[in-house]
Amino acid sequence: MVLLFLNNLNIIYLIMIYLMKNVILNQGPNKVFLNIKGLRIGITICEDAWSSDLSDTLDPISFFKEHTIDVLINLSASPFEHDKQQLRYEIFKKHALALQVPVIMVNQVGGNDHLIFDGSSFCLNANGDFIAQLKSFRSDTTIIDLSKTESPINKSLSHSKLKNLHDALVLGIRDYVHKTGFNDVVIGLSGGIDSAVTCALAVAALGKEHVKGVSLPSPFSSKGSLIDAKLLADTLDIHYSVIPINSLYDQFISQLNPIFKDKTADITEENIQARCRGTLLMAIANKFNALVLSTGNKSEIAMGYCTLYGDMCGALSVLADVYKTEVYQLAEFINQDDSIIPVKSITKPPSAELRPNQKDSDSLPSYDILDPIINAYINLSLSKDQILSDIHSDEACVDMVIKRICFNEYKRKQAPTLLRVSTSSFVKGRRFPIAASYNL
Repeated sequence: MVLLFLNNLNIIYLIMIYLMKNVILNQGPNKVFLNIKGLRIGITICEDAWSSDLSDTLDPISFFKEHTIDVLINLSASPFEHDKQQLRYEIFKKHALALQVPVIMVNQVGGNDHLIFDGSSFCLNANGDFIAQLKSFRSDTTIIDLSKTESPINKSLSHSKLKNLHDALVLGIRDYVHKTGFNDVVIGLSGGIDSAVTCALAVAALGKEHVKGVSLPSPFSSKGSLIDAKLLADTLDIHYSVIPINSLYDQFISQLNPIFKDKTADITEENIQARCRGTLLMAIANKFNALVLSTGNKSEIAMGYCTLYGDMCGALSVLADVYKTEVYQLAEFINQDDSIIPVKSITKPPSAELRPNQKDSDSLPSYDILDPIINAYINLSLSKDQILSDIHSDEACVDMVIKRICFNEYKRKQAPTLLRVSTSSFVKGRRFPIAASYNL
C-alpha cells in the first residue's frame, strides 16, 4: 500500500493472508493502522478482511477489535463472479457490526486477462447500512464525511444478474483488446446465437467501427443462417464480408482423398470446415492488425463440442464461461430495448451446420438438461451419485457428460484466454491433468 499525504510518500508493506502462494506481495509482520489527525484507520488488503478462517495464526479483524479504530478500509482486487457483490456486502457488514465502525471497501476496476474487476466499491456505517455506493464496471469517485452521521441510502446492491454479466463481458473485451495494444476485432458470424451475442458485446465494448464481421458459408450452411448473419451486421452497422469456403474445403478434400481412400466421411470432414474458417479469420486479423474473438460457449467447451485450430482459434474466448442457456438469456437481455439479435438466431434449433440437417441435439443432451449437469460437476463438485440424486436421474446421460468433460481437458488447455465470470471456469488455475486414465 502506498500512502500519499501532504507531499510525503510512505510505502507500507501489508498483506497478512495469502490465498495464492505466488502472490507478488510481501507479507507484513504486523497489523497496521494509520493515525491521521486523530482519525485511527484500520487498513486491510484484500483477503485480510475476507474471512477469519483463512489463517490459523492471523486474524486481522480480531486485532482491530482489541485496538480501537474509527474506520476500517479494505483495499481489494476482488474479481467479478456471479453474486460476488452480495458476498462482499455480507462479509463487510459483519465487520462493521463487529467493530462498530464505518467500513470502506475499495475495489479495483478493469479487465486483466481472464479476470474482470468490477469496482462496485462501497461504504457502510457502523450498523452495516450503505452510506455510499460507487458504480460497477467503471471508475468512480465519491466523498464521504466521516465526521458527520451519514444516513443510510436507499439503493439496491446491484443490477440484475444479466446486466452484471453483460457489463462484465463488455469491460473484459474492451480492456483485453486495448491493453494488448489493439483496437479492432474480427468475428466469424454463423447466423447462430453465440456469434451474434459475441458481436453485440464487441460493438458495445469497442464501437461499431472496430468490429469486422465475416460470414464463411460452407455447402452445409443454410440460407436462413446467411440471412441472420447479414441482418445482425446491418443492425449493428459493422463492416461485413462474405467468404464462401466451398472451394477451399474442396481443395482440402481433393488433396486428402488419396490418403483417405475409401474411408467414410465423418467428423474429420466437419473439422476441416471449421479449420478453413479459422485460417481465414486469422488471416484477416493479421492483415488488419486485429484480434479474433472466439465465440464458443461454456457448454460446448466443457463437452469438447468444438474444433481445435478451427472455431477455437482466436485471442479471446468471450463466452467460454457462459453456459448456452445463459447465452439465450443474455440475448434476450440485449434485445430488451432494441431488436439487435435476430429473432431466428434465438428461436431456431442450435446447429454447427457442418453436415446436412445437423443439430446440436444429435450429439448433446438438450442444453436445459446438459447445463445443470455440467454446473453440478464443475462448479458444485458433486459426485456422479449426487448428480443422479439431485440433478438428473438418467445414468447413461450423466456418465456421458462426465466422461466427455474429463476427456476433453486437452482441448481446453489449448483454448484462447477466456473471460471468467464464475467461481469455476476453465482457466489455467484448473489443475486437472490431460494425460490421465479417468476410469469413470
